[in-house]
Amino acid sequence: MIQVKQALSRPGGTTNEDRIWYEDGFLALLDGSSSLVPSGVGGDWFTECFARGLEQTRAEKMTERINQALAYVEEEFTGTFPGRDLLFYPSAAGVFVQEKEDFLEVIAIGDCEGHFIMKDGRVITVTDEAVTRLDQTVFDLCRQLQKERGGTIAELMKTEEARSLLIANRKKMNQPDGYRILSIGMEPCREEELIRIPKWDVARIVLFSDGFAELKDQLRQPDADLEDLYRKLRRMEADDPDFETMPRFKPGDDASALIAELI
Repeated sequence: MIQVKQALSRPGGTTNEDRIWYEDGFLALLDGSSSLVPSGVGGDWFTECFARGLEQTRAEKMTERINQALAYVEEEFTGTFPGRDLLFYPSAAGVFVQEKEDFLEVIAIGDCEGHFIMKDGRVITVTDEAVTRLDQTVFDLCRQLQKERGGTIAELMKTEEARSLLIANRKKMNQPDGYRILSIGMEPCREEELIRIPKWDVARIVLFSDGFAELKDQLRQPDADLEDLYRKLRRMEADDPDFETMPRFKPGDDASALIAELI
C-alpha cells in the first residue's frame, strides 16, 4: 500500500496554481500554467477542476481516469466560460502514480517529475522534457539579450522579446511540433504510454513540480524534510533577485512535493 509521508504545496506569489491530490493507491501532482494574457483563465482554475474530475471518476485504468478527468474539465469550462474567446486554453503539467498488485503505473505529462528510489540505490526518473526544452529557449534568449544590451535576467524576462517567445512557445501546446500538456484538446492517454515499475523494489516515491527542481537531489534523500527544503528554496530565490543563478520566469514559483513509501 502507498502511504503518503509528507506533502506540501505553496504558492510563489498570491495564487497557488499547483495541486496535490491523492487517495488510496493513486497519486497526482499538478502544476497549472500561468496565464500569459489578461483575458486568460488561470492554472489554479484548471488544477482545481481537474482534481474534482479525478475524484468523480472511478475508472479502474489510470489512463481512462485521466481522460475522463479531462472530459470533465472541458464540460466545466464550456459551462463556466460560454463563448469565451481565449488565446490559450488553461492547462497543467502532471505526474500520476497508480498502485497495482505487483507494480506501479506511472505517467508524466509536462515537466512535473516522479523519482522512484529503489531499494538497491537506483533512481528511476519519469518526466517529459519537452516543456523544459522550450523554457530553455527563453532563458537562452535572455542571456543573449544580456550580452547585447546588459541588464539582469529578471529585467529582460519582462521584455517584449521574451514575452513574444513565451507566447509562441505556448501556442505549441498539444501541437505536433510542440509539447503535450493536460488541456482541452490533448490526445487521450494510452495504456502503452504507462511506465511500470516493480512495486516491491521501490523504497520511496518522490513527486514534485518544477518549482522544486533546484532541490531534486535533496528531495530524494531519506531524511528529506519538505518544510525545511521549502524554506531553503525561498532563501535561494531571495538571494538571487536578478534570476542569475536560478533562471526562472518570476521571483518565486509555486512549489509542490510529495514523498510516499510502500508499506
